[in-house]
Amino acid sequence: MADNAQQRTRNPLRIVVLDGYTLNPGDLTWAGLEALGPCTIHDHTTANEVVARAQDAGIVLTNKTVQNVTAFLSGRPQNVVNGL
Repeated sequence: MADNAQQRTRNPLRIVVLDGYTLNPGDLTWAGLEALGPCTIHDHTTANEVVARAQDAGIVLTNKTVQNVTAFLSGRPQNVVNGL
């Protein structure tokens, strides 16, 4: 396990939140998420912006964003968990 923790420290996963406003309209902090790795928080994301914003992210969080699942998952690693 120590090797995995060291790997994450050297090369943290980039985290992208596509619709941060619905997940946190300002009454919470993103500190816990930011402690896991570099984060980009978007308040709102249109369907046309999903692929560009999520590209190269190791973790993508969304709540209400309309997604083109086929385009989003194309070229992604096989171990991506799809909760859609």
